[in-house]
Amino acid sequence: MKETGAGTVLSSCIWQGLGISIPPEWEILRFRKDYRSGFLLWADRYGYRFQLSWQRQSSARNAREVCTDFLGKSSLAGEGDSSRRVKDRIWEGVESRKEDRTEQRFFKILPRERCLLEAVVVDKNRVKAKLMDEILDSVTDVPPGEQGEQAWRGFGMDFEVPYEFEIHKCSVLPGSTTIDFVEGGEQPSELTYCRMGMVAHWMRGGLENWWESQWQKRLTKVVHSNFVNKDGIDILVEERHLKPEGAFGKLRRTRRLFSCLWIDSRDGRFYRHSFQRIGKSLEMDFSKVGSLSGGSGFTTKGIMEEVFHGEG
Repeated sequence: MKETGAGTVLSSCIWQGLGISIPPEWEILRFRKDYRSGFLLWADRYGYRFQLSWQRQSSARNAREVCTDFLGKSSLAGEGDSSRRVKDRIWEGVESRKEDRTEQRFFKILPRERCLLEAVVVDKNRVKAKLMDEILDSVTDVPPGEQGEQAWRGFGMDFEVPYEFEIHKCSVLPGSTTIDFVEGGEQPSELTYCRMGMVAHWMRGGLENWWESQWQKRLTKVVHSNFVNKDGIDILVEERHLKPEGAFGKLRRTRRLFSCLWIDSRDGRFYRHSFQRIGKSLEMDFSKVGSLSGGSGFTTKGIMEEVFHGEG
């Protein structure tokens, strides 16, 4: 969180190598997972507020050219009289009248990977100009770390993902978010980051018993399970083998599932960081299973490596 000159506290978000600071009451309502071409759309309880789109390896020479092209297309569509060019400090923009609102579009190109950004203010009259300046100024490139790890931040989670993994699924429901990343190849792997609220309403019998109940319909074997205390929080660290299922189960290989699970003492929410790989006899490199930080700020980085070192 950071306080802006407009007196508003902003929350940081990192998605697909792009960082931005947004008012905490704005929530991601829609998104596209694609690294090369995607978007994030924020809304509050009154409606859409802001959208950030990106296109990597863009052929555009500069943002001003993109802005000019947009004005030309608006003119051909009969919207030319309601559109005009506007200028932010580091963005080229267009302002257009859309029925009962005034929309603003800003364009900028980030040098790394020739990433064309398009920021849309859905209705400028509902967002203070000073606040919008702060949001636009906050948009930045977030390159991979020294080991190629990708930084992600959103939906109340702060996590690192190894460079080999790509986002596969993102399920966002009221009080529950689960994001899956996959690594392809002959021995596919999967990373899962999960955050769930309202724990008292659905968890029965404690964390360990509840987690075991999730596998009643699967043939599994617990290989290792114990609690590790870190920064005053008890974390259930477990290795579980998932047996193949279905008509072709014998032709499939066992999966190894490594998990860190805990209920955060600060925000009361449930968190899960899991790593899954096909083949129970494979050697494991636990330095490349990513990490997850919850409400208390501690990280799972190194926990699996510490617990399972020498067991893979």
